[in-house]
Amino acid sequence: MLLGFELDEFETNRAFQEFKKLADKKKDVYDGDLEAIVMNAGGAASGPWTLKELKVQTHTDQPATAAITLIGEDGKEVSDSARGDGPIAAAFQALEHVTGVELGLRNFELHSASIGEDAQGEVTVTVEYDEQSFRGRGASVDIVEAGTRACLEVMNRILRRRARGAGGDPDESDPTRASI
Repeated sequence: MLLGFELDEFETNRAFQEFKKLADKKKDVYDGDLEAIVMNAGGAASGPWTLKELKVQTHTDQPATAAITLIGEDGKEVSDSARGDGPIAAAFQALEHVTGVELGLRNFELHSASIGEDAQGEVTVTVEYDEQSFRGRGASVDIVEAGTRACLEVMNRILRRRARGAGGDPDESDPTRASI
């Protein structure tokens, strides 16, 4: 049990790997950081795609660019890039190119998971897909990466539903859906 959360062995190992990555990036790790890691331990890696690399560039008075590399469940790496009005828009468009899932962003929320200049950002996105709303979460010391992880979480959920042949109206009690 960690901070009141019960994790299975897979989630514990994933959380520990994420903790090690975070500890390499930050001077101090707080309870809020650990909570953000645990909250994302289950959903972040449970999909056909995992984020391997994200590169963004922004310049004043020019579109931002984002290059993304994802790793599929089969181990194959796929990369693509896109331009957007800002780094988040560019990253989301690059994700759409790779996954084939086009989403409409409805809300982007950013909260600090801890204190300090190297605090983790927790991003919650609400997106629309096929006239349904979905919510995803991501965390990172880089807010563009946190947003990208949140968006990828939703895309993975949609792709898993497609693979299961889930169609029609989703179950109204589905906690992964959001109502707007």
